[in-house]
Amino acid sequence: MKPDWRQMEVLLICISIIASALILAQGLRRGGSAMEVSLSTPTLSTLTRMSGELVSGETITVTGFGEASGKADLAVIALGVETEDTSAGDAVQENAMRMSNVIEALKNLGVDEDSMETSSFQVYRIYDDQGNPKGYRVINSLKVKTMKLDQVGRIIDIAIEAGANKVESIHFTLSDERMESLKKEAYLEAVRDAEEKAKLIAEELGIEITGVYSVSESLYRPYTYYDMGLKAIAEAASTPIIEGTITISASVQIIYNID
Repeated sequence: MKPDWRQMEVLLICISIIASALILAQGLRRGGSAMEVSLSTPTLSTLTRMSGELVSGETITVTGFGEASGKADLAVIALGVETEDTSAGDAVQENAMRMSNVIEALKNLGVDEDSMETSSFQVYRIYDDQGNPKGYRVINSLKVKTMKLDQVGRIIDIAIEAGANKVESIHFTLSDERMESLKKEAYLEAVRDAEEKAKLIAEELGIEITGVYSVSESLYRPYTYYDMGLKAIAEAASTPIIEGTITISASVQIIYNID
């Protein structure tokens, strides 16, 4: 037979009141003046902690999974200019000139300046095979974002023609708006999956779900990635790039109260 927690709570409240009254009466008999008495009333949460049974024995836990897929609508291209010279100043100057040409060429193509940002700028001392210093290497990396996916190949071609000699990577991902839309869809599917599992378990075991005790979640957001070498790009008359489909995966763990 399951314990009636509300009856137990009422009983403990009554015991607490009686005990407090006895303490108060004893204090008055001793000193003839009122004593300060702290009344602590047990609550249902107290009973839960005391018994350790209400949570562990009156719940079921299920995990639901959901997915939502869509075409990538944002491309991020990492390219750069690498220069070397015996003088650090000359290497930096040449690099700056070539990168300026790259940025200007991309602007003429229609790439907005706000869609370009310097991701790193590095200056290295370089050495020959015998370990003797022979000059400096400067690498200036530029990140270019575009939602015009049909222009990704053209952006790479134009950048190389203007002076870029490094194409480090390309990855296709989702814009913030598209990401939020797919994320909500995946979460809803995960919740529905959890609810269906809980109902099936309850029906099979002959129990009743009375509410939700707690919920936890997790989300996986992959992106399509390409690592391209400069040689492979240079050999192509026009660089062909095809974006992929991106799947957002979500899971929820729900603990249900049961009766």
